[in-house]
Amino acid sequence: MPSLKNSGKWTSWLSLSLTIVIIAIAFTGCTKVVDVKRNCSKCDGDGVIEHWFSEDDKCGTCKGSGKVDAKNEQVSWEKTILLLLAVSAIVATPYGIKKQIEKKQSEKAAIEKRIQDSEKVAYAKKQLELFCNWLTLIMIIDSNIWMNEDYDSFFACMRLACIKKEYRIDLFGVQFDEMANIKKACSYGEVRNKRARLAINRIEDFQKEKLLNIVPVTLDAKRGAYADPVIVKVLATKSREGKECTLFSNDKELRVRARQVLADYSEADSSIIEIENYIGTFQSILEGYRLMADNE
Repeated sequence: MPSLKNSGKWTSWLSLSLTIVIIAIAFTGCTKVVDVKRNCSKCDGDGVIEHWFSEDDKCGTCKGSGKVDAKNEQVSWEKTILLLLAVSAIVATPYGIKKQIEKKQSEKAAIEKRIQDSEKVAYAKKQLELFCNWLTLIMIIDSNIWMNEDYDSFFACMRLACIKKEYRIDLFGVQFDEMANIKKACSYGEVRNKRARLAINRIEDFQKEKLLNIVPVTLDAKRGAYADPVIVKVLATKSREGKECTLFSNDKELRVRARQVLADYSEADSSIIEIENYIGTFQSILEGYRLMADNE
């Protein structure tokens, strides 16, 4: 396949060559020889057969100006048309070259975009598979994550992973009670109230898609509900049983306690995910899956 640079050069040389040919024909028309027999108005004698040039149209005998006939006029029109064609070619050639270059650049950009999109899709699929590895038997999402507006991309990826692996999140009842209490304790419009309502909306969305269970659920929120001690206790208990655990949290104090518990008791591979370090990865996953949806 010729390069864009070489293609542009070839087009330029072809257009230039055609222009030169047209100009040459035009100037040939300007000096075209016509054999004519007619009476010269100055010599007032019989016409003579001579070479008559369309440029000056003079009698071959007396060199005076004779009467111009139709054939000579035709030569003059041919000259004018050829000159116009030459001028048009000169004017049109750069525009044509420019359009060809723009077309090639557009085609090249489209190919590059398809390649980039394909790479983004492949990367998204690979990263989602790695995300799915976090869907362990015991998976805990800290209450702060549910209530944080910066983690929409995380929950969107969690939804994709749960659907892909037919997985259900187990949310501790004490976590739900804790968020419900925050919502009730704060006035509408306060930051903590908004975050608690956001968490409850997210939980409901997952519940509607049958991707989440609340265990156990109570008829009303328990006063003073606080989830962190329960999370640490569950991690300790389940890790002793040899069950693989995963904790998503942006709370450093909770992560320190959980990490120590897992180090002391865990008999299986467990993970503590510092979620704030993966936001870029979550966004890349979503971008790749949006591209796939657009191309379907």
